[in-house]
Amino acid sequence: MDSEHHHMGQWSRSVIALALAVALVDLVKHLLLISAGQAQPWGDSTVYWRMAGDVATGDWWLTKHPVAYRTPGYPWLLGIIRATCGDSALWVTVWVQHLCAWLTTLLTIGSTWRLSRSARATILAWAVCALSTARPLYANWILTESVATLLLMLTCWMLLLALECGCWKRFAFAGFVLGCGVLVRPSLLAVLPALLVVGYQLARRQRGTWFRQGLILLSAPLLLGLTLLPWCLRNHFVFDRFALCVFTGRELWTASFSPWPGAHLPYPEGAIADEIQDRLGEASIDWRHHWSVSRVLARTDWDDAEIDNAMERVARQAIADQPVTAAFCTLARCGTFWYCWEWPTELAQDPPDATTRRLFGDQFRWHSPVWQPRVIAGLEWTPERQRATSFVAVFLGWTGLLRMLFRYQTRPAAIFIGLILIATTLLTATLEIPLYRYRCGLEPLLIVAATVGWTARHQLKLEG
Repeated sequence: MDSEHHHMGQWSRSVIALALAVALVDLVKHLLLISAGQAQPWGDSTVYWRMAGDVATGDWWLTKHPVAYRTPGYPWLLGIIRATCGDSALWVTVWVQHLCAWLTTLLTIGSTWRLSRSARATILAWAVCALSTARPLYANWILTESVATLLLMLTCWMLLLALECGCWKRFAFAGFVLGCGVLVRPSLLAVLPALLVVGYQLARRQRGTWFRQGLILLSAPLLLGLTLLPWCLRNHFVFDRFALCVFTGRELWTASFSPWPGAHLPYPEGAIADEIQDRLGEASIDWRHHWSVSRVLARTDWDDAEIDNAMERVARQAIADQPVTAAFCTLARCGTFWYCWEWPTELAQDPPDATTRRLFGDQFRWHSPVWQPRVIAGLEWTPERQRATSFVAVFLGWTGLLRMLFRYQTRPAAIFIGLILIATTLLTATLEIPLYRYRCGLEPLLIVAATVGWTARHQLKLEG
């Protein structure tokens, strides 16, 4: 109790006033980003919005226009909004996603406080969140980043609470939250190793038989699996593939054939490779671009899963032909994942294609003629778009994590955070050309690691 009073005593009136000032800056930031408009410059947005339209008409299992490369969590959320909000659905979605970004900030500063019990570290983490603009900007777009990052941080929050109090029920709930996150963004499966390690730590602390310890260890993975099971069954019945999604082929294609940091491998020889070439025919496309190939193959009699399976077999053959080159480029992409930075994206208008105009043309959108150009100009100076500041931020995050790791009080949390960072890096580098967009969901964890590792002196002890 005395220790708790000591920690709360750090929150003097001046500190609380500073926290309120930071909160005001954070609020103004979100309002300014919304004032920049709701143009949708990403191709993925049209796919999600069309799937949401199917959900809004009652097609919850998305069989009207079946695709194997998307999971349903985000389309379900968008579909509910489209069904209830009509031509204001896009506007409401943007506000919901900014709310997700704000809740992510609360979980970030809450995690910093619980690990450090330091008002200084907590306010610093809040200030960094308030001054970050690249990740919250994704809330303006129909993309999974905002919702997926919230679910990732909520999973980490439940794991942190479970480690703090030894409560296996919170650990089990983390498995369910992670399952919801994976349905939104499949790459969150990279959290599974961290989930297992936390489960092992909790099981080891429990008294009782090995059977009880095993149940505790498997409680979260079991709920994770049960959450994903219905959609895996859907893919089994629709595409004859018991899998969460069928997208490995397209991703391996881009990692194998794209220019540096892709492996830029030559096209292999073989029956399936020849069949794909025959189906492409004389189409004037860049065969190294996975979506260009996929779109042409979609005009044939192959369904979405068959297209991906064929592309995966060709990519694997190319990798088998030149394994050293493929492995070296994968290792290089691990570095690129942390070296890349955000680039400017068109905020003022949609891309000039008919699909985007048709899907979003009836939706209410708003921008401030006064603030839009100022926000666009100001974003050019955001730290995430600068090579030097982006590199410094990553350096502080990783070194802060190491400092947490070498302090016994925060070592259990540092282990599971580090596993998430490493597993996400390996997964992305194996299957993708790294972009800031793929890394931005890890930004809150880096903020926690940097602020706790570098500024906090008194830290919460987590029994490992």
